[in-house]
Amino acid sequence: MPTLDRNPLDSEFCKNIIESAKRKQSKTVSKKKPFSSQIVKDILNAYNKEGPNLKDIRVAALCSLAFAGFFHYNELCNIAPNHIEFHSQYIEIFVPRSKTEVYREGNYVYVSASGSQYCPVGVLRKYMNLGAIHDNNDLPLFRPLVFH
Repeated sequence: MPTLDRNPLDSEFCKNIIESAKRKQSKTVSKKKPFSSQIVKDILNAYNKEGPNLKDIRVAALCSLAFAGFFHYNELCNIAPNHIEFHSQYIEIFVPRSKTEVYREGNYVYVSASGSQYCPVGVLRKYMNLGAIHDNNDLPLFRPLVFH
């Protein structure tokens, strides 16, 4: 007569069968590849060329600034020109809202200037000059383009 003090499914054999069934039903995890600096360089080579139009330099500025400042898209959308302060060796960007910030008070991000053709500070400055975007403007920095 079986005893009620032990569950028959607690045996090692049953545990292995249950684990095997779980593994057989699971889907394989497909991890995303990391975003490399070579991809950013390729984007800048394609869009930051001599005599660029505003649309091309905007794409280059978005990508290089997002990569250099570790920005989410929502953080980039909330940056206004009056949140950016240019210095000789870096820029200081005030991010008003961030998904990862606990208190939602805003935070500063510093991006260093390298002086190379891949420098995010130089690309951003070129975008602001070409788009006639002034430092004291409180509209979003990366806003939709309208051509007439």
